[in-house]
Amino acid sequence: MDQISRRGALGGLAAMAAAPAIGQVPFPPPAILRHPGFAGWAPGDGKRAPLDAGITYENGRASTIGRWMAGRPTLLILWALWCAPCLEEKPSQDALLRRLRAAGSRVQILALQTYDHEPLSAGRDRLDRLRVRALPIARASAEAEAQLVPMTGGQPGVAHSAIAMPAMALISADGREIGRHHSRMPPLAGKPTWFDTRAAYDLMMLVGKVG
Repeated sequence: MDQISRRGALGGLAAMAAAPAIGQVPFPPPAILRHPGFAGWAPGDGKRAPLDAGITYENGRASTIGRWMAGRPTLLILWALWCAPCLEEKPSQDALLRRLRAAGSRVQILALQTYDHEPLSAGRDRLDRLRVRALPIARASAEAEAQLVPMTGGQPGVAHSAIAMPAMALISADGREIGRHHSRMPPLAGKPTWFDTRAAYDLMMLVGKVG
């Protein structure tokens, strides 16, 4: 084999090695990564979200994040009553969820009260005063809070690890992280919050189709 042919063969082998296997779908989906609404997100690495993390519903029943998601693409939002930006964003999150439901999207938005000394009932009272009625909420267990620390920018297993709230993860129907963001998402197109933008709505609709 001459030198040119050898180079071509080696280049072809390298391209084959770099390409996804036949039938393997890239993750996160490229269409989501390229979407304007995904600007500011950190792409997920395909690892599973902590679906076995324990939570408590408003009726006091214990469950897990995975059962709460019920096999649907989910925007999981961590929030606390002491976090002012968390509360400022709640009406917009509620409105976005209503729009998604009206459009028949599979995507759901779930708000998990975490790192908060206040009970879930206090969280519901505050949301009621904000007229946030559609957004489902639950309370994270202590074990769940330890598992969710990386979502906030903290270090797992490190005592008093610094956390940035609010925090959120976009999770696929099969439980893989599409992306995550901690601290307040910069607003787009002059809207009060990211959740108010058309880009956020369009991104969630796309996730419902491919995520």
